[in-house]
Amino acid sequence: MGLSQSKEPLPDWPKRYYPGVSFMPATQSRIVVMSAGAHADKLKPGTVVTKIDGRDARTVLEERAKEAWGADSPYLVSVSSPQRARLFAYRWPLIASSNRTHTLHYLAEGREQELRVSCDIEPRGWPHTYNLPATLTRADRTLSYTRLPSGAGYMYLRSVATETAARMRQALQAHAEAKGWIVDLRGNGGGGYDTNLLAQIKALPRPVVALIDAGCISAGETLARDLVQLTGARLMGSRTAGASSSKRQWQFPSGIASVTFATRSRWRSDGQPIEFHGIAPDDEIQAVPEEVARGLNSEILRAEEHLVQSAGAGGPTGR
Repeated sequence: MGLSQSKEPLPDWPKRYYPGVSFMPATQSRIVVMSAGAHADKLKPGTVVTKIDGRDARTVLEERAKEAWGADSPYLVSVSSPQRARLFAYRWPLIASSNRTHTLHYLAEGREQELRVSCDIEPRGWPHTYNLPATLTRADRTLSYTRLPSGAGYMYLRSVATETAARMRQALQAHAEAKGWIVDLRGNGGGGYDTNLLAQIKALPRPVVALIDAGCISAGETLARDLVQLTGARLMGSRTAGASSSKRQWQFPSGIASVTFATRSRWRSDGQPIEFHGIAPDDEIQAVPEEVARGLNSEILRAEEHLVQSAGAGGPTGR
């Protein structure tokens, strides 16, 4: 639910702070740095953090994920499901209502090192991606694209809008020789689309892989479903947010504000509701720290490997 068109000032959100470091779940029950802000000189992307305040780092963040789904969640964003709460526990780790200091142990230069970090950063958005291809062409605010050295086409959809169909067509025309396509929906904030985009999806050269995660929400989730139904896409990554529904706006009789709320869930290909459950990938993929540290994107690598097997697109590179 959400209020809009309010004629009275809404109360301010309570302040929240985190260390400015974002993590990802990684293979072998590890966690890996996605971005580190002011600590980037020490915590490079791909750095494995072993301990937080003397405890196993993965255990700490998984506990925080459960807390984030609880009644007293510190997150002031849409945590529509346990997987969405877990996303924020990693991207905004150690969030609190006041400044707190934590000790991180991490691996660098062949040994475990220590860094003290303070929760003094207010969250202003959260990292959606890491190590994307360097050759991306930005068609508009919704879509960027390129052709990977393996021969596969790649497009990243940050959101979905009425112009997305035309931008997708632009990508296909620019790389008509692409041997299959990767459609990256990680962090897709949703929006809206119509039959024009559905027609364009049908035109995607096969095979198709769609990358998803709990950052993929609303219309992004519906798009993941439609990619499966219309192109036979293979889904890779992690479960989507679980917040894709039809909505209605209703105005209070006094006219003081409007409220928007969900009236029914959209549905998955298997007939189950997307709301809360999300859409599960065919292949669960986690970041590989050694690949991230080399400037590669593990999910894109796995998608390329699948396209190689399906269409003989050449050797996977991820860049």
